[in-house]
Amino acid sequence: MNDAGIIPANRLADLFQEADELTAMLVSSAKTTKERNAQASSRRSNRTIREESTMYSAFITPNSLSPAAKRSGSIIVTVFGGARVAPDSKLYEESVTLGRLLGQAGYVVATGGYTGTMEAVLRGAAEAGAHTIGYTCETFEASSEPNGWIKDERKTPTLTARIQRMADESDAFVVVHGGLGTLAELALVWNMILAHETRPRPFIVVGAEWLQVIESIRAHTQMGFSASKLLTLVDSVEDVPVSLGSVMRLS
Repeated sequence: MNDAGIIPANRLADLFQEADELTAMLVSSAKTTKERNAQASSRRSNRTIREESTMYSAFITPNSLSPAAKRSGSIIVTVFGGARVAPDSKLYEESVTLGRLLGQAGYVVATGGYTGTMEAVLRGAAEAGAHTIGYTCETFEASSEPNGWIKDERKTPTLTARIQRMADESDAFVVVHGGLGTLAELALVWNMILAHETRPRPFIVVGAEWLQVIESIRAHTQMGFSASKLLTLVDSVEDVPVSLGSVMRLS
């Protein structure tokens, strides 16, 4: 600043540049802090959901099994998953593995009975020598054929009747990646258990994608602890038999 109190032009330019640099630094710092907080919040939320889900095994007892399972000792594990999955995809391969592992563990394996993961799971189970069930629906008769790995087809007239029958007859549920139909099956059966409309039983959700969906539901709805504790979250299909084996015991 000169004697007249005026800042020289060259100094003024330096000050503006310094102000711009400071602003940029503050914005960058704020963005980094926000990202770190979001990541920390996500880790806390995911950890909370996982911790809540592990508590549910204490509620599973032999009384949770269907009458048929108690009589025969055959436990039905129903897998929910999408139809739009190509046979050469990683998800199809993982679903075959899931079916094989469930079959090798001695479970009766069920799906919705059509293409995609439903076919893959039953294929793996059948190749392992397990009994397979396909819960098909008259709604799809004009557009879809039941897959060839079904040993026991159980047809219903409507989608709601199909889900109801799966809820009534299954002794455990597993959810793999899918679409709107899979989300509907997950949400409806989940709520039926929460509302005590159907008996409690293992409900295993596989993969990081579902973790994000469930966290979003909890963040934007009134879902509470009593709902989130009903699910068991696992990272891969290989974890499913281990999780089931820890709670599925016939007395």
